[in-house]
Amino acid sequence: MKNRALSELRIIDLTHYIAGPYCTKLMAGFGADVIKIERPQTGDKLRSVPPFNKNENGVEHSIPFHWLNTGKKSVTLDLKTERDVGAFKKLVQNADVVVENFSPRVMPGLGLGYGELLKINPNLIMASISNFGQTGPYKDYQVDEIELSAMCGAMYMTGEECMPPLTPGPALCQYSAGMHAYLAILFALFQRKNSGGGKYIDVSIMESGLEYIENAVTNFLHLGKIAKRGAHTFAPWGLYKCLDGYATVICAPFRHWTRGVNIFQEPRLMADKYKHVKYRSQHRKEVDELIQPWLSKNKKKDIFQLGQGHNFAFGYLSTFDEVLESPQHKDRGFFVEVDHPVVGKHKYCGAPFIMSETPWKTLRAPLLGEHNQDILNNFQDESEKKTQHLKEDYIVATEKLPLNGIRVIDLTHAWSGPHCTRLLADFGAEVIRVEYAQRMGLFRGGIKENQGYNKQPAWFQLNRNKYAITLDLKNEKDRDSFADLVKSADIVIENARTGVMDRLGFGYKKLIGIKPNLIMVSMPAFGNTGPYAINTAYGAVLEAMSGIQNLTAYGKNEKPQRVREMDVVNGIGGACAAMTALLHRQRTGCGQHVDMSQMEFPTHALIGEHLLEFVMNKTHVSPMGNRHLCFAPQGCYRCQGEDKWVTLTVRTEDEWRKLCDVLGHPEWKTDTRFASRVARVENHEELDCLIEEWTTKHTHYEAMRILQNNSIASGAVLNVAEISTDPHLRKRGYFTKSKDGVGGLFPGMPFRLSNGNGGIRWVGPDLGQHNEYVLCEMLGRPRAEVKPINENEIGTAYDTE
Repeated sequence: MKNRALSELRIIDLTHYIAGPYCTKLMAGFGADVIKIERPQTGDKLRSVPPFNKNENGVEHSIPFHWLNTGKKSVTLDLKTERDVGAFKKLVQNADVVVENFSPRVMPGLGLGYGELLKINPNLIMASISNFGQTGPYKDYQVDEIELSAMCGAMYMTGEECMPPLTPGPALCQYSAGMHAYLAILFALFQRKNSGGGKYIDVSIMESGLEYIENAVTNFLHLGKIAKRGAHTFAPWGLYKCLDGYATVICAPFRHWTRGVNIFQEPRLMADKYKHVKYRSQHRKEVDELIQPWLSKNKKKDIFQLGQGHNFAFGYLSTFDEVLESPQHKDRGFFVEVDHPVVGKHKYCGAPFIMSETPWKTLRAPLLGEHNQDILNNFQDESEKKTQHLKEDYIVATEKLPLNGIRVIDLTHAWSGPHCTRLLADFGAEVIRVEYAQRMGLFRGGIKENQGYNKQPAWFQLNRNKYAITLDLKNEKDRDSFADLVKSADIVIENARTGVMDRLGFGYKKLIGIKPNLIMVSMPAFGNTGPYAINTAYGAVLEAMSGIQNLTAYGKNEKPQRVREMDVVNGIGGACAAMTALLHRQRTGCGQHVDMSQMEFPTHALIGEHLLEFVMNKTHVSPMGNRHLCFAPQGCYRCQGEDKWVTLTVRTEDEWRKLCDVLGHPEWKTDTRFASRVARVENHEELDCLIEEWTTKHTHYEAMRILQNNSIASGAVLNVAEISTDPHLRKRGYFTKSKDGVGGLFPGMPFRLSNGNGGIRWVGPDLGQHNEYVLCEMLGRPRAEVKPINENEIGTAYDTE
């Protein structure tokens, strides 16, 4: 078998629950030696979290644990005892990375803070994942996933306009923090090899979750717009009822409207008032009413195929059965069988992305303490050898950005690809964005008057720190320029439909003929192979067809709601893919092609545990709105003010008793309706009304602070305006200014590095702003060949052909 990308790394894993374990699961799958430190006898708390295989309790039966800990080794240590702390420190001597996700006071309290561990291993990288980061007024707050969703703004924007905010069904914030931690660690490892030294990484789950609403936050900071729940900006765009379920209808790319609208068999849709997407959005209700009769007569899979045949991004809501039986997944081998000595053989999601030279491997989760003897008895000889290796290979650390000297050619469009390359650019990569002026990207805004395409805040955000050039890859001179650019590039990233790059003459085989050790990351909607490979999709289609959308609704039989944004999930995934390949190339000198399906990655990243539950138990947890499978009460409650809400979660009986006192009703402690978790679940609706009698007397911030001061998990549901002034984010210096002098603030980084941290050097550039710099100064073209942008030839993604 081929070597895996991270096969020479050793990771000490002190994590539990979701965010940390998902980070280290990714590292194990790509070959790192991950040693999971667990408590003796009970292990990771996740081992006791349902659902369980065949409903059998026990440390080896938790389905979330099996999903999140594949490929790891388990060692049991009690870090409150001197002997086991000594054993842990010896493991650290031999490690590349330590990952932990305790609350901020725990590791220093154990005498195992980063400063202490650095004395043991001067080249150690340590990642700390916590709810709100290592500093700031919220750092000790108690939360569950619903509070994280509330406080990062994702919840405020999820659900129906006339309904309460809705928490996403998947653990969106936890999983995104796991992805970001993985990416940050790869940045640190890459820099360590180049310039030396250890690095500390602070991952705030709240700040990680803010990435999902980066454009909404930016638009508020620059335009004063407050994004709300409800329908998408464009129409038709979303989930619609059809003959046998739900179809996702997106009449985009917009240029195909005139030729494709006849699919609905409704001549009135050809009227001029619907011709441009701007006008369709203004007449959303009419458009929805006109397309619904056709949808109601057709089955969802037929609608998908017919829509794709008309060049529209149609899809359908997949059940978990349909996800597992998807012909696309079967053709690509997405699901793999894993055998475990206790729970047996089952299908798991396989690789999050496919690497041509360093494949992923899914190995089973460990038994508790399974590797005690092998690891604790054998690490001493390795320790001396590894420490000597580190002294020879690494030099003094610098303040340079991790990806300084790496050149990336960015051929992406829409949101997912630009978000991917934004992450690389933020941390030092020289990203050269290639645009086609005759069809500018969505986030240029479609406004030609007064060069409005150069003035869009979302464009500034998504394309910050990048260079921008214009090329027509069907023009011979421009093709030569592109080929010359590839000669000096390290990575090419594209998210076109499968086949587009080959038709342009710049597929992977052609590109490695130009640059043999090039890394190419392809991010098509459904991957480069399989029966759906040539189809197109946007985030709403991917969320539905992956099965993710099944998990978010106000109740079991209610209409599924979009989480938003799959583009961000896939953007993080693309950056992870690029860095995984880059780290391997740094070690071996070999490039490769990465095939990242934008349907597969979020399936892996958000609902792998839910699909495994369906495989093991033939069922999965139905949408519960804002309630919780194990805790009661949990919910979202109205507060003083228009559309103001607060969440709370009661996880223990002690917390329930505290809540009774806070609400001024100590008698509820012995009330038979609420005296146990089971009773509170049965009477949840009545209890919600009683709690809301208290919350409506307070602002959402007041309610949160009162509850938090009594050690009850609670979070104010924040909109983008409140996020922009939130005291915790301000105290941590989350918002940042561009160094190029463009006014206003922008969202900051999703994680922080102790040196070489990212920043905004300049905002998203004007169309063709760097043509002369790239084509003349970099490539040596005569300046006479670089012509100014012809305003009459500019086209937008919003134009109709």
